[in-house]
Amino acid sequence: MLETKSVDNLTHTLAGILVAEAVCQLRARRALPSARFRRLAWAASVIGNNLPDADFAYVAITPGKLGYLLHHRGHTHTVVVGLLLAALTFWVMRLFVRRKGGLSSMDLRWLGALTLFGPLLHMAMDASNVYGVHPFWPLYDGWVYGDSIFIIEPLFWCFAVPAVLFAARSLWLRIPLALLAGATLVLPWVTGLVARPMRFVIATLLVATFAVLWRRGATARVVVGIGGSAVVFATFVAGGALARRQLATAVTQRFGDETVRDLVLSPFPGSPECWTAIAVTTTPRDVMVLRRAVVAALPGVHAANACPSLPDAITAPLSRVEAADSAAVAWRGEFRARREALAALDETSCHAAAFFRFARVPFWISEPGRLIVGDLRFDNQRGMGFAELQVPQPEAACPPHVPPWTPPRSDLLAPAK
Repeated sequence: MLETKSVDNLTHTLAGILVAEAVCQLRARRALPSARFRRLAWAASVIGNNLPDADFAYVAITPGKLGYLLHHRGHTHTVVVGLLLAALTFWVMRLFVRRKGGLSSMDLRWLGALTLFGPLLHMAMDASNVYGVHPFWPLYDGWVYGDSIFIIEPLFWCFAVPAVLFAARSLWLRIPLALLAGATLVLPWVTGLVARPMRFVIATLLVATFAVLWRRGATARVVVGIGGSAVVFATFVAGGALARRQLATAVTQRFGDETVRDLVLSPFPGSPECWTAIAVTTTPRDVMVLRRAVVAALPGVHAANACPSLPDAITAPLSRVEAADSAAVAWRGEFRARREALAALDETSCHAAAFFRFARVPFWISEPGRLIVGDLRFDNQRGMGFAELQVPQPEAACPPHVPPWTPPRSDLLAPAK
């Protein structure tokens, strides 16, 4: 499965600007907002939409890779802490604004609303992908996965970038936005991660959006930017539902005696018809099986083998899947292990147990003097990736400050009944 951490900060920033522009248009129905209010609205919304990623300031409290894996989607990505950070940010902004003067109490209320709404939108966007988020701590410590959007989604940029570029009034902002528009055209061809037909669709959409918004007003920019992004999200949700159905059918038909524990999906960027997937099952003999695949949402239109390929050189020791490929599902290897071996690792290794609070699709390599644990969702290279950990042998001390997140595979860590 392709590496997918969280929705990129460029997209969070674009979303913040679009929301701020929407507020400015609402204010303009009664009275045209001042240029100063507009600047502050953009700043408040952009800051609010990036606040949850302040967790990078403290990930090192748990050393090594575990710190990033456990804390990056940590407490700042919860509703409670996110809103507290936003309230503190707005308090500081309010002190600054009052010192300068010139804004009404209504202006301040709108700025407060933008700052507070930002972290909530950020968490909702991050919840849309395969990495997951747990926004309801401390009431619920479990992970929530949307399995719908890739970390960098060029289809979002097709609508958001033109809308924000035409709204920008300063050259320092227009230049990077123009470069981002160029990247939206080039990257789908350079990376090879976007399905070939969608490369033409992306280019056409971007040019068409620029053409539609040329010389249009601010309201049209907001409608196209936000409305187009909503359509993109809905398209991927629909594509994900179709892909999940195709994968579930393939697993049931070929491995009907196994219990399906999880179906993990993530789209290729810009390609709602092509998905990477992992089916997590257990056999009647209590063997955990992780099967990696490429899935076509509409196999009659675009077959799985015509989708972009997955890397073959990875860390996990995969074997061949004993099932034939179809137009809907192309299998790309499997990992098998006794469920009791997973539970034993959780009980005997505190580093592995901490890692399992993150790993949704855990695999491991156990050799004399060496133990590697990893998450197959993000295994895309032969060397050690960001979601693969070499456990110290022996373990002199356990990792500190491990958060209370419920392990995604707690269903397999518990003793079998």
